[in-house]
Amino acid sequence: MAKGMGRKLAALVFNWLSSHAETQPVFGSRVFPILAPQNTPYPLVVFRRANSQSPASMSGTVERPVVSLEVKVYERTYTGALDAAEKVRTALNGFRGSLNGCTVQRCTFLTESDGAEIPQDAQMLPDYTVLQTYELRVEDESA
Repeated sequence: MAKGMGRKLAALVFNWLSSHAETQPVFGSRVFPILAPQNTPYPLVVFRRANSQSPASMSGTVERPVVSLEVKVYERTYTGALDAAEKVRTALNGFRGSLNGCTVQRCTFLTESDGAEIPQDAQMLPDYTVLQTYELRVEDESA
């Protein structure tokens, strides 16, 4: 992956999720790479590159990396997490777009799983999560 591609891709994903017609009313700007700041109100969404591969061909490396993107939705209720995750899937599945020389040629939904994060204090309620994975075909002008 070209130098700076991670930052460009993160900016592209942030811009898309924080401005898309389905996700903007749900999350606003509560879209974060890797970690959300402590005490951020719910619902919120966190994303990260799980891995990035440059597929090889007979003539060498293909210039379009394949990026696995993980997106995790946090909410106070299970049904709220499922509803918010559906908005994310609507926004990302089939997405194509560009920003600052980073182009996502295709974003494909792969998997989804439910979860809960149990607070350290046993008196507190769990945070419900939905983890989604996507495959992105990415092109970078600086490559």
